Amino acid sequence: MDKIELRKVLCKEEGYEVVEIIINNRKLTEILKEVEKPYAEEEGHPDLAGRYLGIIPKYVFYPSELLFGNPDPVLVYSEGKVTVLDCPCGCYGCWPIEVKISVLEDTVIWSAFEQPHRSLEKWTYEGMRPFIFSREQYESEWKKYEVEAEKNSI
Repeated sequence: MDKIELRKVLCKEEGYEVVEIIINNRKLTEILKEVEKPYAEEEGHPDLAGRYLGIIPKYVFYPSELLFGNPDPVLVYSEGKVTVLDCPCGCYGCWPIEVKISVLEDTVIWSAFEQPHRSLEKWTYEGMRPFIFSREQYESEWKKYEVEAEKNSI
């Protein structure tokens, strides 16, 4: 079973918080960088590999349903997929990473990663295996900042 961690971090360039996604103790951006590096180098732009920014917290954490495949419409670019990372410029849809999120009784599965502005014949994410998370651990991460807010208000 894979493990997901969601961290709120300050994006210094933009001056606001975003959600950093960590899977099995590795940033999702680092995992993507490994997959994208050969394609980016072939195009002569190696610095593009893995260059993404997290989504702002209000679109990720409870009560948002983004992590359950039901995002705010501003984060929908392709039918049946959800944006989990976006362009470092902060403009939604400029350069997203999308994923299919399947919510089952005991697990949540992330599969079919895609960068919709790249041709799938040239940039493929087939090398990324699906990530399978325990639904209990996944929901705990989804609610952790909402729970902290409740504790601080007492």
